[in-house]
Amino acid sequence: MAANAPILNEGHSEAFMILRQALLERRPVQVSRNGKYQTVCPYILGHAAGEERAFVLLVDASSRAKPPVQAKWICLRLPKIDDVRFADEPWIEQDYPGPVQRCVDQVHLDASLLARAISLG
Repeated sequence: MAANAPILNEGHSEAFMILRQALLERRPVQVSRNGKYQTVCPYILGHAAGEERAFVLLVDASSRAKPPVQAKWICLRLPKIDDVRFADEPWIEQDYPGPVQRCVDQVHLDASLLARAISLG
């Protein structure tokens, strides 16, 4: 898929739509891959290499530290997700690990840009 290809506005998967709502509401979610659940805070949602992807902060739900010691940035390939549901955990606010993320190249939503737009509004 070309880097300047249009972003699809409809036809997204259920996982994409739940992650979109979670990002907009700043709510963590639990995602299941191969039957194993992990708690993540979605920060960037979009597409890369023709698939839905999310750049997320993986958090250790058992840790109440802010930010949790076990938090790390990962790229979720949404076609690999078996299940996604809202988590009863606090949102973890953390700066991106660097100036460029390589997970999503066609950004649909970015939590840091939304936060700036809200504070400027």
